[in-house]
Amino acid sequence: MKKWIIMIVTIMIILLLVLILFPFNHELSMEEIEEVVLKRYSGQIQSIELSGSDLYVVHLQVPRGEYEIQVNALNGEIISLQQVKTENEIGQGENEMQEWSEDEMISYLENETQEPVIRILESKINEQNRMIQIRAEQVDGIAYIEIDANSLEMVQFRKERKDLSFLTENEITDIVRTERDEDIEIEDIELEEDGDWYYYEIEFEDKERELEYIMIIDALTGEVISTEED
Repeated sequence: MKKWIIMIVTIMIILLLVLILFPFNHELSMEEIEEVVLKRYSGQIQSIELSGSDLYVVHLQVPRGEYEIQVNALNGEIISLQQVKTENEIGQGENEMQEWSEDEMISYLENETQEPVIRILESKINEQNRMIQIRAEQVDGIAYIEIDANSLEMVQFRKERKDLSFLTENEITDIVRTERDEDIEIEDIELEEDGDWYYYEIEFEDKERELEYIMIIDALTGEVISTEED
């Protein structure tokens, strides 16, 4: 009995020593790292990224510029502080954009989106996240673009499409019958989308030949793109 007690006590002592010598560490959360940095430095956090398993890289913007701060992910210790942008460099992109004419802005957007721009509806700078926000009219809808005010790099592009006037199924049926000029039976008509292109996929049967076909027709123009045997 005494041997068992001695063995249990020995195991407990070993476990205690292991916990003391090799404590279980877990990385701090991004919220905790943000709190650590802002307690020590006054500014605006631009980004926080975990590098490896034991290091956070924080970008902090202050009136004098932007700094990169390396923080120990386990205990929150500040390891290094280095300036990566000056005050002038931060405002360079914003100032350049403010000097653009509408034609220059349109040229930039057309180059970035590879789509024609009719006109600029609105442009403004979001001071909170340092993003230039643009609303522009394009041929097939209204585009919303965000551009990094520092680097002038487009970081977001989305579009609300205009209501497009597609051909009706009756009009598509007439096109198929005119194109084939045969005794056919239309089995299915589906409107499909491929990026900015809308088209109808029509399945029909040639009763005389007893063959089935698939025809592709542009949904806006009615142009027959292809006809293949199914």
